[in-house]
Amino acid sequence: MLYAPWCGHCKNLIPVLDKLADQVDYKFIAIDCVTNPDTKKRFGVKGYPTLLYIKDNKTYKFQGQRTPELIIKFIEEDYLQSKEINEIPKYEPYKENFIDKYFNNVWIFIAVIVLTGLTIFVTILCINDCKENRKLDKIEKELQEKKKEN
Repeated sequence: MLYAPWCGHCKNLIPVLDKLADQVDYKFIAIDCVTNPDTKKRFGVKGYPTLLYIKDNKTYKFQGQRTPELIIKFIEEDYLQSKEINEIPKYEPYKENFIDKYFNNVWIFIAVIVLTGLTIFVTILCINDCKENRKLDKIEKELQEKKKEN
């Protein structure tokens, strides 16, 4: 089973598979795709939980109601009628890009860029405003001195 720890369906299925493992002579493996993105990519996982039966270097995807009886029936006989029969994909390490590594998604990355640009823009405006205020202060002092002289 390929799963995500936050998935409610996955949480409900784990005890079912544990019970099944005690009753039959098959091995059930649960792989967390959140901590193992290589596996998610390798098997083309689109949703959770994904149940795969692997036999003779081929993967058969279980698609049906997740009851113990139907899962065993699939493993024993129905897997040959499975719609998706694929060779086990070759392992390719997940190459984490900059956005995946430091940001959750592209929109957060764009927001960070925009906010950084706005911060720089406001800083430049404040610097210019400070310079103008200094000039005005100097002019005001000069005018006050001239007024005192008169």
